[in-house]
Amino acid sequence: MEAGDTGEPPSVRTEANRLRGIRDRALLLIVFGGALRRSEGAGIKCAHVSFEDRGLKLLIPGSKGDQVREGQRVCIRCAESEELCPAQALQRWLREASINEGPIFRPVPPSGNIPSSTRGPICGATVNDAVKRAAAAAGFTPDEVSAHSLRYGHLITAAEEGASLANLQRHARHSDPQTTARYIQEANRMSTTTSQHLEL
Repeated sequence: MEAGDTGEPPSVRTEANRLRGIRDRALLLIVFGGALRRSEGAGIKCAHVSFEDRGLKLLIPGSKGDQVREGQRVCIRCAESEELCPAQALQRWLREASINEGPIFRPVPPSGNIPSSTRGPICGATVNDAVKRAAAAAGFTPDEVSAHSLRYGHLITAAEEGASLANLQRHARHSDPQTTARYIQEANRMSTTTSQHLEL
């Protein structure tokens, strides 16, 4: 049961909502920065993360693009803005929730008491809910976004900024370069339209 359910005093619900906000910020920035699938973001454990001066490294132990289950590495650079920095947001969540082992992203119950590492992580649906809450808070229509919007947004934005096919494929961990190429084609659609040659 997540924060926002009834049954707890207002002060307790306020603390639970504060913690959930800190968790969701870290979750969204990590999933966006890593171009992660929602299940990958939900399942991150402390042992999968290493912090460095320039950012952090994630180990994705098993995913859709890793059929042999060897594990894949994803690097996420620090952002210039503290508000938008995935590494700083994740470190804050770990401090606030007193998490140093096991699953990183855990449910925030109405009591505000973060469950122990034995209770397991959040599920993919919780990532989806966090995206929709953030969209609503920003004035967008929640039904128009999902957890995949973060992965899609990363790849489209990076492609628009000139990221190469090889680097995008590596970061997204696509096994087929044609899958990555579709994101680049979408990002470049306006700049490559032949209507620009019609002198309209």
